[in-house]
Amino acid sequence: MDVMNVMEMVDIRPLLPATVGAPAGLRRRRRGRLRIARWLAPLLLAVGFTAVPAAPVAAAQPVPDTARPAPAVPGSTLARFDRATAVAVDPQGRLYVSNAQRSAVVILNPDGSLRGTLGGPGTRTGQFADPAGLDPTNGLALWVADAGNGRLQQFSADGQFLEALPLGLQDDGTSSRQQQPVFDATRNGVAPLAEGEPIAVATTPANELFAIDARRSVVVKWDAQRRPERVIGGFGQRRGRLQHPVDLALDANRLYVADRERASILVYDLLGTYRRSIRLSDRTRLAAARGLAVDSGRLWIATGSQVVTVSTGAVGQRVAAEIDAPIVDLAVRRPDLYVLTESRLLRLAGAARTTADD
Repeated sequence: MDVMNVMEMVDIRPLLPATVGAPAGLRRRRRGRLRIARWLAPLLLAVGFTAVPAAPVAAAQPVPDTARPAPAVPGSTLARFDRATAVAVDPQGRLYVSNAQRSAVVILNPDGSLRGTLGGPGTRTGQFADPAGLDPTNGLALWVADAGNGRLQQFSADGQFLEALPLGLQDDGTSSRQQQPVFDATRNGVAPLAEGEPIAVATTPANELFAIDARRSVVVKWDAQRRPERVIGGFGQRRGRLQHPVDLALDANRLYVADRERASILVYDLLGTYRRSIRLSDRTRLAAARGLAVDSGRLWIATGSQVVTVSTGAVGQRVAAEIDAPIVDLAVRRPDLYVLTESRLLRLAGAARTTADD
């Protein structure tokens, strides 16, 4: 049996109001830091999951760095937060920021003005504990990776709760149920908690759903009917095995997963088959990755205080932007680049256009 280090869990449930700008309080767990032993894989296979074998692939080659300095682009602060963890943008330009200190998701208009707030601390549906990832890709619904409660939650465009998907083992106080993997969707207002830790989520135009489970260092896929379909990056995938995934992104044909331990972006097809890895010439950049986005054939990586971009074909590596604080996540809506620190959301006007055609 393949066993990884077991790290101490810290349950953080901030008891502060779900508003922007209140004083900082308890610290949250850093996204993607927790892992446990991979003993759950046999249970997943027992309920019909399939681990997809790796296809033949060529060895990954580091992408050369042109050493061109980051372009000077104007930046403006759109909003301030206590302990922000993720940012996303929808086709209408609305911005979504998870504020873990408030256990809330803040929705902003394109100009940065407040549009609304979802959540607040708690375990009931519509409440969050350490929200860590967001996906409003189609602009009609919002998925939230509710890491502290071990589930994904979906909301309508007007903020109404739609469904919840617990990830991992259900925790309902009975030992028999705790031994069963649970991926049930529920609409009854009281979703069971689970033992997984979703830290990133993304959907395809076909309504397939992908999420990183940080506790098991895998990506889980559901089909459009919310039936569990694949566990991606597990120990059976050899070259495609994930070790410390921190973020994911989707385009029309590929799933991209940033893995700190492997200092690589692992590339899979949408069936979960491993295809190749992308590495940068400076391995420390991907070893410090926090956020990942894909847009118009380019990957955008938040690492340290920089945004590095490279084509999905692994050519044309550039430093697209650099700011004065560590970046925790980023979002792209051409021509602009949005970067998030723990305390600020900035819009870098034209930064996505600066290197998009290299």
